[in-house]
Amino acid sequence: AHPDTKLWFALPPGSHRIQTDIEILDSSWQNVPIPDASDGVEVTADAVFPDGRRVRLHSRYLNPRVNPGDRGRQPIDWTFDLPAGAELEFCVNPGPANNGARDWVTLGYITIK
Repeated sequence: AHPDTKLWFALPPGSHRIQTDIEILDSSWQNVPIPDASDGVEVTADAVFPDGRRVRLHSRYLNPRVNPGDRGRQPIDWTFDLPAGAELEFCVNPGPANNGARDWVTLGYITIK
């Protein structure tokens, strides 16, 4: 996956749980000069309505170059309530500089219950 990856899920309204894992590849940030290295990615889950309105359900920012705790496979295990009439949009977005350069990630199987 690479920013901007957007995955849409039509789910019934109510409580759900999404599980996956994500890893920013070492080649995105390790031994790469700072101007060229990834500034991380933001993973989000939004409820999106037909009129375009959206509600942020969860988000996580990962930047392994700056935060050693973000290195390796990172679990995503979020519970949320999806409002009636909305769809779930799960995204991998660029980091704070809004630059997708080198934002190479692997995304595990996605399970939604």
